[in-house]
Order: sequence, then C-alpha cells, then structure tokens
Amino acid sequence: MNILDRYTTRLFVKIYLIAMICMMGLWLVVDLVKNFDKLTPPDSQSINMINVLGQYYGVRLLVLFNNLSPVIVLIAVISTISLMQSKNEIVALQSTGISPLRTTKPLIIASIIIALIAAGNREFGIPHFQSNLSRSAQNWRGTEKESIGATFDHKTDILIGGQYAVLENKTIIKPRFHLHRRLGAFPRVIES
Repeated sequence: MNILDRYTTRLFVKIYLIAMICMMGLWLVVDLVKNFDKLTPPDSQSINMINVLGQYYGVRLLVLFNNLSPVIVLIAVISTISLMQSKNEIVALQSTGISPLRTTKPLIIASIIIALIAAGNREFGIPHFQSNLSRSAQNWRGTEKESIGATFDHKTDILIGGQYAVLENKTIIKPRFHLHRRLGAFPRVIES
C-alpha cells in the first residue's frame, strides 16, 4: 500500500464515518424523542433507563447500519472523488501517468470490505438479536398482547398462527395449526 492508497483510503474512511455517525445520530435523536416516554416507565431509575435505552437502540443500530451502508458508501465515494477533484489532485495524478482506475482502486477495495461487513451483520448480527428487534417501543417489555400473523414451518409443513402473542413468556393465545395433510385422527386444522 503506497502513499496514494493510504491517503485515498483515509479520506474515504473519514467521510464514511462522519456520514454514518451523522445519519445514525439524527435517526437516534428523532426516534428517542418519539419513543422516550414509551420506553421508560415513570418509576425507573437512571441506571435502569440507560440499560433499557442501550438494549433497545443498540440492536436497532445494527439494522440501521445494514440499511444505510450502501447509500453512505456511495456518498463517501462520490465525496472523496469530488474532494480530490476540487483540490486538483486527480489532474496531478493523471499528469503523472496514474490511471483513474488505479486512483479509485482503494475506494473499490474499501467499499467491498464494508459490503462484506454489512453482509456479515445481516447474516450473523441481526438474526442473533431477532427477539429484541421484534419488540416495539410500545411493548418493549413484552407484557402486552400483540396480534400475530401466520408463519409457515417448512420442516413440518405446518402453518402456525394464533390470535395474540405475549413475548415476555413466549406464548401464543388461541393457537391455530393448519396441517398440510391429515395426521392420523387429527383434522387438518387444529385449534386450541
């Protein structure tokens, strides 16, 4: 990695981090103003409140990173090239015989690395916190009934549904199972 690669990569990473932190911070402030009273009970202590906010927003920042990453990479690449162009660095590099592809090679590599990090986040980070992500700010503790839709289990060929779910103890109220075919003496629709 020569001086040009380090300079271009450093400029790209700086712009990427500034844009990502600004967008995440803006979303965090707007969402916190909207949901603060729903997330914190009136009798909560400050340490408990910080813990709840950390749990709620920590996992949502993973989803936000996943959603914003492609756009922020594009913004960072365009801004890096525009900044280099405004300082006439692109002209100087081309006059020394360095091709535009060689100039943008560090940007392409950094973009691929960020795309791989986002893919790892999408495949391993977000599914790990799925139970926290399924809770809304209105029902963060999971004590209230939430209406649910049916989900098909491909391993057993059963459509599983119900009227409500209580996330705190992971129960389905009035469950309904639709079997693909009859199972012994059981009918195709089993309700409780």
